[in-house]
Amino acid sequence: MNEIRKILVAIDFSKNSRIALDWAVFFADKFDARIILFHAFAMPDVMKEPAQRHRSLNKDIMSRGKEKAAIDLRVFADKYNENKITEITEGKPFIEIIKAARNYDADLIVMGTHGRTGLTSMLIGSVAEKVVRKAPCPVLTVKHPDFKFEMP
Repeated sequence: MNEIRKILVAIDFSKNSRIALDWAVFFADKFDARIILFHAFAMPDVMKEPAQRHRSLNKDIMSRGKEKAAIDLRVFADKYNENKITEITEGKPFIEIIKAARNYDADLIVMGTHGRTGLTSMLIGSVAEKVVRKAPCPVLTVKHPDFKFEMP
């Protein structure tokens, strides 16, 4: 088993991301590892068609989205004073998370999961599930402590 030196934390600004970051900090303290906070910004589906028709709208939406994400990521990062890296990129989150894990040579990915099940999961898909299946390193998925799974 390899040592854990770099932990990539996928942040989507949800409560689950905060909990995942808490776990990452716990592991970073135990292993003296570096934390990389990562957010992949994707244009909301409802905006894609209008944005494609109007290039200036596309640039404006992406620019504002990145600015807001940068501010939100700083808020997440400021809670922890460790030596950390922050990165925001555009693209499909699961693909960008996997690319970032490779680029940073991450030893562990930590991310929250929303716990979708059934039809919602099939229709929407799970970023966490795709990352787990395709990641170049181990992945720790963290669910919110209030999430309850009920057997059918």
